[in-house]
Amino acid sequence: MFLGTKSYSVGADGICFAFQQQSTSIGSLGGGLGYGGIKPSIAVEFDTYQNGWDPGFCHTAIEQNGDVDHTTGNTLAGPVQLDPANPSLPDGNWHNMEIIWDPITKTLKVYYDCGLRLSYTGDIINNIFSGNPNVYWGFTAGTGGAENLQEVCLTHSYLNNLRDTLVCNGNPVTLTSSGGATYSWAPAAGLNTNTGALVVATPTVTTTYTVSITNSCGLVSKDSATIRVSNTVLTPSSTTATCGNPNGTASVTAAGGITPYTYSWTGGQTTTTATALAQGSYTVTSKDSLGCQATAVEVVPGTPALFDSIPPFIPSVACPLVWPLHSMFISFEIESCSAGGWAIIATAVTLQLLASVIDTV
Repeated sequence: MFLGTKSYSVGADGICFAFQQQSTSIGSLGGGLGYGGIKPSIAVEFDTYQNGWDPGFCHTAIEQNGDVDHTTGNTLAGPVQLDPANPSLPDGNWHNMEIIWDPITKTLKVYYDCGLRLSYTGDIINNIFSGNPNVYWGFTAGTGGAENLQEVCLTHSYLNNLRDTLVCNGNPVTLTSSGGATYSWAPAAGLNTNTGALVVATPTVTTTYTVSITNSCGLVSKDSATIRVSNTVLTPSSTTATCGNPNGTASVTAAGGITPYTYSWTGGQTTTTATALAQGSYTVTSKDSLGCQATAVEVVPGTPALFDSIPPFIPSVACPLVWPLHSMFISFEIESCSAGGWAIIATAVTLQLLASVIDTV
């Protein structure tokens, strides 16, 4: 952070780093540092001008609800001298500032040139933002009649934090961090290296990687990302094609990928079960919603037809039953087979009365 070249109370007015829920709302000018009146909110001020409520040195403080007046009860921590050795900042130099919020301990800390200057512990989400954890954040400033050049350069923020990623099994993901002097990544499984700002991860299962970022002051912050791996596994099954007919089926169950799935079978069917299949091998390709692909082959077994063709002497078998004065003929044909075995089905019954009379002596 660069606070300018004009010393305390010569140049105005200072910078605030604020969390607030009013989007781009603008606070008051001058001593309000562009933050005054914005609520609900919490801010860290770097004040370079002495107003009636300010101490006689360049200072920092943690404040809430757009109130920069240190006498009203809305100052949560401070004010304290920003530079312990120099009450007259700005000095025309860039200085390292670090603001760390720990949601586990509910602690907000402010560091200046590697030294801890402020710490506040409190339930900010519930006490200030009424349970809503979503906020806008950024820097604001203001002045009245004086001026000073004040600048901010971000080396690391949640704007460039790691992001959760979905990948197909075997595809690499580049993870990049920033703002540190050294980096340590864990777990090491699936990483090409576990040090450095940039690593390449190729996990075979869903994995959460955490990087410990140590800055030039020795302060450690952490970031993490979960790489969800699509690893689709296909489990096929089938039913038998009987009697040489195309009445078999092949089915597949997909798991381990990102639903929903699509399917494509040999022959063009696109459902989980392919029907009306003859005996043989069938290939199915499945894709999940990420486009990750898996392939399986299923064999549809079969039983043979009873006859490849019916010989000429089979279609009609006459069975004469001789009765007195006449006779009955019954015709049988081989029609088809029933499930689980063969059957001969009578398809026609022909009654023929013989017109002959047997004389007796």
